[in-house]
Amino acid sequence: MNTLVDTSVWSLALRRQPRDLTAAEQSVVRELADLTREGRARIIGLIRQELLSGIRTAAQYEKLRIALRPFPDEPIATSDYEVAARASNACRARGIAASVVDALICQIALGRQWNIFTTDPDFENYAKALPSVDSREIVSGLVADFDAEGNVVGLDIDHASQKLDLKSLETTSLPALATKFS
Repeated sequence: MNTLVDTSVWSLALRRQPRDLTAAEQSVVRELADLTREGRARIIGLIRQELLSGIRTAAQYEKLRIALRPFPDEPIATSDYEVAARASNACRARGIAASVVDALICQIALGRQWNIFTTDPDFENYAKALPSVDSREIVSGLVADFDAEGNVVGLDIDHASQKLDLKSLETTSLPALATKFS
């Protein structure tokens, strides 16, 4: 299974000196090396940007930029951002503050059925607040949201007003009673 690697893990491996790592941190770095060797480590552009931000010298920046180059950014669709916002709202409703980046990381991993590799304890709270969030792009521009039992709980249609007459919307083939909204 692919694994979305969070900034905290990349930082341990690429921004810290091995001699300064604790035994637990060394174990994390070894696990990242295994994921990399197996071709399962994934990154998104916002994580890359976080890693490259705050670098003191041009030489350090360039070294880190080159080290990250073998890992292409996972493509992110508009629907990923929309579902990430919904996930952030669900966390907030449960009293859990989620950063924009963390909410997007959760959505990318959940939507693609990937693991998240992080040392950030906030993700344990997100997991409690988002146990049933799962979204899948059914066809280009149509994303279905599912609950823990696999029931459709939402549909996102990119540019719906341009594709559909939304004055009336009728459902006939969802796993629900036929419904008409006018």
